[in-house]
Amino acid sequence: MTPLRYSCKLPPMKKYRISELAEKAGVSRRTIHYYLARRLIPSPEGSGLATIYTEEHYYRILLIKKWQSSFLPLEEIRRKILPLTLSEVKQALEETGEVIPCPILSHIQILGTVYERVLLEDGLELHVNSKNQKTREQASEIISWWENQKKEG
Repeated sequence: MTPLRYSCKLPPMKKYRISELAEKAGVSRRTIHYYLARRLIPSPEGSGLATIYTEEHYYRILLIKKWQSSFLPLEEIRRKILPLTLSEVKQALEETGEVIPCPILSHIQILGTVYERVLLEDGLELHVNSKNQKTREQASEIISWWENQKKEG
């Protein structure tokens, strides 16, 4: 049997408008603007209606919220979060026990076929043939359904 081999290819970083980011991160648009003003998160790409936020903003906001829940002052959070890279932010979230909701974790190659490993939650994964467009579309529907189920409780 061929062992699983994991590659480091990741999908392109998702981009958000401020309202999408606010909803996904569970904060208000005003909070995002406040974090920007306090230099807790990096400046977004573009300006005005063309302003785009990335997954980096999302993960940084999650970490800020986590540290705030531990009663860490915002100035201390800024000092700690500013030098961190995106991978270090994700690692810090993992260390706090936070489940990182970025669904596609890695690509897996089994017997010449490349599969995407999608983590829905701790202990629940979906493996998708990355070369089969129909399968990818079905997986997207499953992921959307799962995210809606989690929102509804």
